[in-house]
Amino acid sequence: MIQTPFTPQETPDVWDALDVLTDPVCRTLIRNLDHPMTAREIAVEFDILLSTTYRKLDRLTDTALITETTRLRLDGSHASQYMVAFDELHVRRTNDNELAVHISSIDHPANQLASIESAIAQDS
Repeated sequence: MIQTPFTPQETPDVWDALDVLTDPVCRTLIRNLDHPMTAREIAVEFDILLSTTYRKLDRLTDTALITETTRLRLDGSHASQYMVAFDELHVRRTNDNELAVHISSIDHPANQLASIESAIAQDS
């Protein structure tokens, strides 16, 4: 069971979330992605192949550890950008011997702005 502020359709599998954390590239992204960046910016900044970057970002967004929003550009060629989506992740064993994961989401200005930009882009 994962407890998050996400809807049931967005809730990732516990084992998927834990598996992502065993991946060294995913951990690097989680540790260092402190502001919204595009996949290309991430690939350059962290010296990762672009194809690998997309695979890792897909895994991280599927497990709700990173959020994907839209970066609006004046020329109309908007781009996806990514940012860490949590402050804390807790794993515990429940009374029925299941694992439970609780993800505390980040609510800071960069995420709020990115959400507003995404909403505007979807309305366009």
